[in-house]
Amino acid sequence: MARYQIRQKYFAFNDSFDITDSSGAARYTCNSKMISIPKKFWIETASGKPLYYVRKNMIHWAGYPTFKIYKGVDKSEGELATVKVAYAFVGKKIKIKSETFGDYVIIGRVGSNWSFYMHEGDKNGEIVATVHKHVFKIADTYDIDVTGAKDSFVVALAVILDFLYHKKH
Repeated sequence: MARYQIRQKYFAFNDSFDITDSSGAARYTCNSKMISIPKKFWIETASGKPLYYVRKNMIHWAGYPTFKIYKGVDKSEGELATVKVAYAFVGKKIKIKSETFGDYVIIGRVGSNWSFYMHEGDKNGEIVATVHKHVFKIADTYDIDVTGAKDSFVVALAVILDFLYHKKH
């Protein structure tokens, strides 16, 4: 199992931050523009190699946002996944469809217990990652535990969770 941590800066002029491994070494970087319509960000390796371009769709059905994840720095290298917020009676539910990485569902809660669980296939599938927010920290801090080999993809999904449910951004 691999563990990563996102710790965003409380005061920053840009919306960029590192994602570190369990030893504290930077493994990935998330870069985004402070003001962009639609919301978009990039995930890179710590050395600056572009991995993913993530873009929120402007128009979405019934107020449920959709994100597209592309390979590289823009749409030109092709779409890798679609991330859709789905209706759920209790908690939050997000569906991920991807020919490259497979299908997943993320189920979780926002509030005093900010935890999400990523299941392979559907809600009954194996849990392949968890995202937990430290609620009582000043800066946004998240722990990400990944049991599979899709670390960078799971990190991109964790950043989407932050953009969806932490409205400061």
